[in-house]
Amino acid sequence: MGKTKFNGITGWVQFDGNQNSMVTNMITQIQEGEKVSTGIYRPFLREGERIEWFPDSPVKWKGGKPPVDASTTILAKVVVPTSLYAVLCTLAAAGIACALFFLSFNIRKRNERLIKMSSPRLNNIILLGCIITYVPVFCQSTTINGDVLILCKVRNFTLTCGFAIAFGTLFTKTWRVHRIFTNKKAAKRVIKDQSLIGIVTVLLLVDLLILIVWEIVDPLYVETYNFLPHPSSYDDDVIIQHQLDFCESQYQLFFVGTLYLIQGLLLVFGAFLAWETKKGES
Repeated sequence: MGKTKFNGITGWVQFDGNQNSMVTNMITQIQEGEKVSTGIYRPFLREGERIEWFPDSPVKWKGGKPPVDASTTILAKVVVPTSLYAVLCTLAAAGIACALFFLSFNIRKRNERLIKMSSPRLNNIILLGCIITYVPVFCQSTTINGDVLILCKVRNFTLTCGFAIAFGTLFTKTWRVHRIFTNKKAAKRVIKDQSLIGIVTVLLLVDLLILIVWEIVDPLYVETYNFLPHPSSYDDDVIIQHQLDFCESQYQLFFVGTLYLIQGLLLVFGAFLAWETKKGES
């Protein structure tokens, strides 16, 4: 049966080893509403010679390429745009430069009467805290391969410590003025800068303790949020899947809430002291 071969109505007929007929087939395609022969398939020929395409009537595909059997999904990481990052870094750098200018001015003029009365050492600590607070602006991922986890940890420590140093020092200065203006006995007692720096150190150590415990007990890890996929604007067969990497931990809400509570109480109490001091008599 495998050796049987004859020329039939549709062309040469031959059988394979499984006694299945191997018939010549015409390859056709509907082009502009008409059936067009684009090639011929001869299964009994050698591999690579079985299909013969007609050069005068080639196969035509929409879009110039064969359709795919499934859509291609492209993962696209969402990062901070370089232009926006550059603007933010420029503003942060300007803030740091301004803080450094006032810091140098404060150091050079520290023996001036007005500067000395404003507690220049405490002012320097406030400026140092402001500089540290600007650091998280530079810790943003602008590339797909950026180490998100390290940047998250740096942002947490620098922002928390910078705020504690800057506002903690401002809070202690307000507290000293409040004591002087509202307490006649305290007015006769000198509250030195060292005492206020000690209070700031305690506030900073409390924040650091919370951050260290957070890092040991419940360290941050990177999670990926998938946005809704959408077709590509340049290819209907391509699906774009945007992804956003962010840092998270199991008890993050508790630790962040604790830090917010401490800083919030300082803000509220500081505002209260400032209001009470405003009503005091010099």
